[in-house]
Amino acid sequence: MPSMYNVHNPICREVSQSSKHGLATNIAFTLSSIQERTFLLPKYMQDYALYGWEAPHFKRINKYKGASYVRDNIDNLWKSFNDILDSGKDVKVKCVLLFSTIPMISTVKAGFITQLAVGKVGCLDSHNLTRYGIDPKRFHINDKLGLDTKTRKVRDYTQTCDSLGGSRVLWNKWCPHIAKTYPNHFNNGFEVSKLHADCFAYIHAPMH
Repeated sequence: MPSMYNVHNPICREVSQSSKHGLATNIAFTLSSIQERTFLLPKYMQDYALYGWEAPHFKRINKYKGASYVRDNIDNLWKSFNDILDSGKDVKVKCVLLFSTIPMISTVKAGFITQLAVGKVGCLDSHNLTRYGIDPKRFHINDKLGLDTKTRKVRDYTQTCDSLGGSRVLWNKWCPHIAKTYPNHFNNGFEVSKLHADCFAYIHAPMH
């Protein structure tokens, strides 16, 4: 069986880099995934395709601030994202810093957006943090921290992802783990991996 990452991550990257709507789909997917069971994400993305940022699950307090911010700032996020890609310099750190400016998006989730958008970094979520014995507070940033401190913490995060094997390895280990966690919903890791690409097919969501 081919690498799950090699099959499905390029689809997510292509959508994310195709337009501001594609990047918004990436962020919507990531926001939807916060404290949610993975098998529910297709339903949430179908709702996003129908209702945009007014989808019911974005009404929850842990998602509404982020959804509202992206709705109002997607043009700036899209421009900044492309400026980072065009520069080709320190892309991983700059992307994570950019996406962590979105309310409710932690360093970890900003790493997930980056993984889906450029195929680098990864998502050290609660499953991974527990597995690797990492203190979740280690990468925490907030608005009270200066840029130098934020950058240091984000660089520590990206380097930690690299030390654990990088984006491809993290993806290929996480998907089978989720399949085992929800055996009534997934037969194997490949199905979990494919879910990401399938959800990114909903790129025609209205921007309202």
